[in-house]
Amino acid sequence: MIKESIYKIIVLIGNSAFFFLGLIYLKTIPNFNFLTKIIISFLVFILLIYLSKKLILNKFFFKLLTIFYCFLGSIFIISLILGKSKFNDPLFILNSTQNTINAIYNIKQNKNIQLKINKNEILIESLNLLTKQLIYQNNYKLRKTKFFKWTVNFFNYRILNYLFQEIFLNNCYFFNTNSKQPNIIDCGSNIGISILYFKKIYPESKIICFEPDKQTFEILKNNIEQNKLKNVLAQNIALSNKNEYLKFYYDKNTPGNLKMSYLPERINSGQNYEMVKATKLSNYINEDIDFLKMDIEGAETDVIKELYKNNKLKYINQMVIEFHHHISKSNYNNLSVILKILEKSNFSYQINTNTNTPFEQDKIQDILIFAYQKTT
Repeated sequence: MIKESIYKIIVLIGNSAFFFLGLIYLKTIPNFNFLTKIIISFLVFILLIYLSKKLILNKFFFKLLTIFYCFLGSIFIISLILGKSKFNDPLFILNSTQNTINAIYNIKQNKNIQLKINKNEILIESLNLLTKQLIYQNNYKLRKTKFFKWTVNFFNYRILNYLFQEIFLNNCYFFNTNSKQPNIIDCGSNIGISILYFKKIYPESKIICFEPDKQTFEILKNNIEQNKLKNVLAQNIALSNKNEYLKFYYDKNTPGNLKMSYLPERINSGQNYEMVKATKLSNYINEDIDFLKMDIEGAETDVIKELYKNNKLKYINQMVIEFHHHISKSNYNNLSVILKILEKSNFSYQINTNTNTPFEQDKIQDILIFAYQKTT
């Protein structure tokens, strides 16, 4: 009886915590007034209480819920004691949980993904990274962790978790092919999480990957070598519309930053740069490419134009391009340039972007373009 009372108290505290987190989350949504947000949060709170009472009838699930709340509470207390987490962004807990639930649902709905990705593995890795991000979210230093069956070197848990959610949870680079050994080109590999994803869904794939930042490239190369990934050619080169050396901007305080670019506007610390070698992607395309992934922080328009000019797009079957809209004044409104090239080159395409409303003028948007050769 005493144990059950303790369980009830913990669950009540947990429900209250989620109630206040819900208020914080709703605060960021501009479409409701304050009273509406309070009512929604209160209704969710009542629903949690109702579900908790129902779970009492099944002691196993009730204890499981109690353990979950204790787990989150323990991580919060430990992080405060260690002083390693300032919790500047409490919403990432809700966002990560929501993304995990959505990912598991999408995996269950998509039979093709089910064959490649195990939803139980995804759940375990998501909890693992979320826990570590809670403790170490603001720390930047070279670290090592277990990731699925691999050992991964990286700089920061927040960035690692972001890459995990984008690539493994959202499956933004998933593609179907009849080939057991597809040819893949990865432009903008960072530390190689996308490489691990491709090796997860197609273990025998042949991959050419590009990462211009020297420090990040060393981590990428280590992750390839220590996990004994075969048929992966890593190039410490930037991609451009010509063979040249160019300024590549980075932030010395955030190694592995995902916004490193040849455009100083893309990264806050635009004064730090290194000279890097750049080449034309067409130099590497002389046979059929099953999938091209491109996330090169503003250089995508020049590279696609170069591929079109040299008649190399015909070799590419499918691709995902991350287009950075309004990233700089030099390529401000040129989404149509890429789309026109795709249309002229026999590609169909789909577009995805996460945009908050109401709209804001001149806001930077990251737009995913999935393009694929027309079959008829």
